[in-house]
Amino acid sequence: MLNKMNSLNLLSSAAVITFVIFTSIIETSEAIKCYKCTILPPPIYSNETSRLCAFFDYTDKYIVDCPYSTFCIKRIFTVYLSDAINGTLRGCAPQRNDYQVYKNNKWQMQVNVEEPYEEGCTNVDDKGQRISKPTHCYCRGDLCNGNASFTNINFALNSILTVIICLLSL
Repeated sequence: MLNKMNSLNLLSSAAVITFVIFTSIIETSEAIKCYKCTILPPPIYSNETSRLCAFFDYTDKYIVDCPYSTFCIKRIFTVYLSDAINGTLRGCAPQRNDYQVYKNNKWQMQVNVEEPYEEGCTNVDDKGQRISKPTHCYCRGDLCNGNASFTNINFALNSILTVIICLLSL
């Protein structure tokens, strides 16, 4: 009787773990949401919403869908004029690659989302300009480019939930 209960607990734990992993996979296949802000306002003739980094406040106004990205980006830079001026830009990581393919006797536009980045921050080579020291930080997970640390919060929560469920079933 005790063995049957242990195997039932083990099966239910395995089912929950499978569900958590499955929901993590589904979540990463949808369009990612990132914070977006710019230094300059958009042109007057465009229909784009003004999202200035100078007024960035984590509200819905700064949230955008990124259908052609699997990463968010946060660009941090310092410009040295008379004083050091720090700036931060946020947005979808540029991953969209448009190209043409010749099919059925005609050229057709194809879109591919490339995976050129790894999670984390890198210092960008300024090519000797010495006016800026940019750092580009790439992260996966909705709104991850608003955080000081770049971890996938959803993955961390799912991992913690899995451990708790396994411990409860013992």
